[in-house]
Amino acid sequence: MKILHVAEVVKGGIATFLNTFGTVCNQEAGVENRFVVPDEQADYLLPELATVTFARERRGLRAVSNLARVARSEAVTFRPDIIWFHSTFSFGAMAWLRVRRVPGHYVYTAHCWGQLRETGARRVLVTAAERQLSRLPDLIVNIAENDRAVALSSGYGRRHVVVENALPDLTTWPDAAPFETGADRLNLLFVGRFERQKGLDLLLAAFAGALGRNPRLHLHVVGSGSEGEDAAAGLPPGRITFHSWVPADQIAAYYRFADLVVMPSRWEGLPMVLIEALRAGTPVMLSEASGLPKLIEPGDSGLVMPLDPVGMEDALAALEKPSLAAMRGPARALYERRYSESRFRTEMLAALKAL
Repeated sequence: MKILHVAEVVKGGIATFLNTFGTVCNQEAGVENRFVVPDEQADYLLPELATVTFARERRGLRAVSNLARVARSEAVTFRPDIIWFHSTFSFGAMAWLRVRRVPGHYVYTAHCWGQLRETGARRVLVTAAERQLSRLPDLIVNIAENDRAVALSSGYGRRHVVVENALPDLTTWPDAAPFETGADRLNLLFVGRFERQKGLDLLLAAFAGALGRNPRLHLHVVGSGSEGEDAAAGLPPGRITFHSWVPADQIAAYYRFADLVVMPSRWEGLPMVLIEALRAGTPVMLSEASGLPKLIEPGDSGLVMPLDPVGMEDALAALEKPSLAAMRGPARALYERRYSESRFRTEMLAALKAL
């Protein structure tokens, strides 16, 4: 089976998904992959993956046009059985290839539907556009049950399947903590882009109030962008640490030695940060958005918090190190049972071979 992956953007969770797919569903599994990705983001993919780039200075019509042109060229030379389009703007390339009658089974994955990012009239317009464009693929692969629920309630597409995200296990784990640990210190970890979706602004507002009620808290922020550091300017010094982006070969230490990974997202599909945390045996605290609580076992492998600063403050203030430590075993067990590579490979290949 030959699969051509087409992505207008890969930075973040999409790159992790593509790396996972390319590693787990490889030639040993009977799959030959090729990836068309933006030139300035190619380094986010593993070097052993077959990657072809297109010119992209910024998001827009020119970038989509370049993507469509390169995707069509690769489809002609590679002759894939499946052309798999990732995220909203790849719909433009898919439409172009359909018009040009490029052969192959067309598959689409939203990695979280675009309408969830919008409100008001703009959400109505995005929903209408997604409804029309979702008729183009032969199959829509949803990475979370909530994505399928949103799609079906909005009249998206004709044929859907859910294959939840996964990650390969690590063969070795770091022994040294990247930050100070101890019985009197409760290390919280946020990993993600500093943008509205990820809710760092909500977390920082809640953290400021929670410090006075739970003085053991220390927040570690892994990501990039000036917005986060600006918002944290009023917090007491020494209670929050910004680590910028951490290389993929070093991030496991942050997950392993954190007491809790906090995810205050306003919307999500199935975030890889969740799986990375569970893989390390670290419990997570999720917001109530986008069906996120259904991804864990609340009270066992993680916690759920309201999507507002007051509710988050109460949740943070109530955290206790012993109760979080008791969740580590169940968190790891949930990864092994629900988010492992073997489950992902079996379900994904079955869905694709059914085309």
